[in-house]
Amino acid sequence: MSNNFVRYHLPFYLFAALILSISSLPQFKPPDMEIVFADKIAHFFEYGIFAFLALRSLGQLSAFKNRKKLYPWVLVISVVFAALDEWHQAYIPGRFSDIYDFIADTIGIVVVLLSIYIQSKRKATMKSGY
Repeated sequence: MSNNFVRYHLPFYLFAALILSISSLPQFKPPDMEIVFADKIAHFFEYGIFAFLALRSLGQLSAFKNRKKLYPWVLVISVVFAALDEWHQAYIPGRFSDIYDFIADTIGIVVVLLSIYIQSKRKATMKSGY
């Protein structure tokens, strides 16, 4: 196994597998945290992390050295994965699919990707001296 695979791709695959594993647990109920919208906040961070790891992984592939292609692909892959995860839950006993979970997932994805994109543009501007 190459060092590049372990460093960049394996975390993405393991996190995707973790998401699907947890989604497959029948009647899974996270601990009650008495925080308003705790479930939606968890979805936001879960898919924000997913998008970050997808960006790191795909960014190492030669097909995505052009960053203009990278961000749209990561967005599409992440949103489709989130949609399929919600759809998958509809078939697990004691679980259900929730459009608001999907919306929280998507917002997490977009916020992370926009934050990283803006930060990379800022670094590039500082590097060029403007």
